[in-house]
Amino acid sequence: MAPFCILAVTNRQRASVFFTVLRRVPCCHKKLLDIHELGLVERLMLHLGWGFGSSKREGVMERKHQLLGGMALAGLCLASAPAFAAPISNWGFTTDSGFIAYRDTNNSTAGITGSAANSRLSGENGLINLQTGGTYDFSTIGNVYSRLTWGTPAGPGGSSSLSVGAATNGSVSGQLATNGASVQTVSVVHNNFPIYAPSLRSATLFNILKLDPLVPDLPAFDAPALMFAIHFLETDNDGSCEVQSPTPCNDIFVIDVAGAGFNPLDKTFNQTFEYAGSGFYNAKLKIEGVDLLSDAACGAVGVANGCIGFTTVESQTNTFDVHFEITDKPFETPEPASLGLLGAAMALLAFSRRQIA
Repeated sequence: MAPFCILAVTNRQRASVFFTVLRRVPCCHKKLLDIHELGLVERLMLHLGWGFGSSKREGVMERKHQLLGGMALAGLCLASAPAFAAPISNWGFTTDSGFIAYRDTNNSTAGITGSAANSRLSGENGLINLQTGGTYDFSTIGNVYSRLTWGTPAGPGGSSSLSVGAATNGSVSGQLATNGASVQTVSVVHNNFPIYAPSLRSATLFNILKLDPLVPDLPAFDAPALMFAIHFLETDNDGSCEVQSPTPCNDIFVIDVAGAGFNPLDKTFNQTFEYAGSGFYNAKLKIEGVDLLSDAACGAVGVANGCIGFTTVESQTNTFDVHFEITDKPFETPEPASLGLLGAAMALLAFSRRQIA
């Protein structure tokens, strides 16, 4: 609780502000407020639209007592209201990422080598809260790597690999403003080179976001962690490609992030969190290239239609930058009507292009 009492109203402007507050606050207890000027009370009464009786003086005095009583009751009600910290406008952050599990096409870890260990995640030895509401036990995890490498090279490119911020061992720090521009964090890099099996089949990426409110200056905290379930298909380079490919054939990644909603309108993963006393916020994560995949791509990987992910070009290094922002609007799944309008607009655009052609 934080005392917040109105003890005096001294001019028309404050009177207007007071009654704006008064109309929104339920009555609680009694608290005396000093108002000495009858002329001010009259103005307050007029502000509320209260009329006077046959005797102006009698009407004023009667309404004055009612007015003072209502103001007195509202005073302590405001004093009893719970305290809320100011909204957070600026943040410091550190994000730590690493692979806590992985399997090759032989359903083993033998064909995959980890490197560039993340120091924070590798040092964890207890339970970490998840965005889904549960916890994850790190007591038996050991090193958590930010790069996975697999396959015997079948050409000059070398082995294939997948990394998330491996240049800094999966850790990056920065600052950003609420509702401000996004900032780049890590890069997702897939070295997609021809190899001999075994190949990567699946992996789980663990991410912790530490947030430090800077304005106002409040204690830092860890947002609930996210787990990115990754399914991967190392495609055969025989020309029978599952997705459109400039060089046969693009490899396919499918991503499922439990607890983080995907917004198909802006292609972002969204994590709503609360900072006690300052309300709810939304952390938006955009991985370049991530989108809804075709049914053929989803089926080739062995997951249901409507999957989310990205594809990578054969025989080259594919880099996808990750951008991060915070808004003060909790995430809500777009309404079907909004998605329908988007689809209609895209269809109209395609039709217009055909007409022009």
